[in-house]
Amino acid sequence: MNFSYYYFYMKKLLNNLNLKQIKIGLIIGVITVTLMGGAYYFGYYQRKRYNNLDEGGNFYKNISDREVYIKIKEDCSSYSEENIIENNKIIRRYCINYIENESVFDAMKRLEEENSDFSFSYDDADFGIFVTSINSYHPDIRNNFWAFFINDKVDTESIDEYIVQKDDEISFLIEEVEL
Repeated sequence: MNFSYYYFYMKKLLNNLNLKQIKIGLIIGVITVTLMGGAYYFGYYQRKRYNNLDEGGNFYKNISDREVYIKIKEDCSSYSEENIIENNKIIRRYCINYIENESVFDAMKRLEEENSDFSFSYDDADFGIFVTSINSYHPDIRNNFWAFFINDKVDTESIDEYIVQKDDEISFLIEEVEL
């Protein structure tokens, strides 16, 4: 094998390299990696920190869970909406007046319009509406999700399919993803 042949072409290749272009490429690469790291920090860790704030902006280091209860009643005027922290859980209670033939999804949208302390976001999946956040709390979808219950029973329908009944209690609890 003739190494002088390879040496000659390597020397020719190195002589033709434009070091200015290489330096610019390296600088752009470093800037890109730095920006990606910053976006990851602010997108993931800041959201994770924000999720441990209560509605008053107080930071709770050990909040492991959230629970949200929505009571469907004929008349909510006498219902007491108490919001508490219990066993490292923020528990939020709401009441919405019953409307015939209304889905849980429609009741939640109406609750969001009528109550400034309630908000939610969702994805429209193949199996129906999937709640992604409630009151700006986004569980880490790799490990947790908002589970949906009707009167303390897991419901197999999605929130846009289940039609609420008088005195139903709709619960959303953080559940772990089972792999």
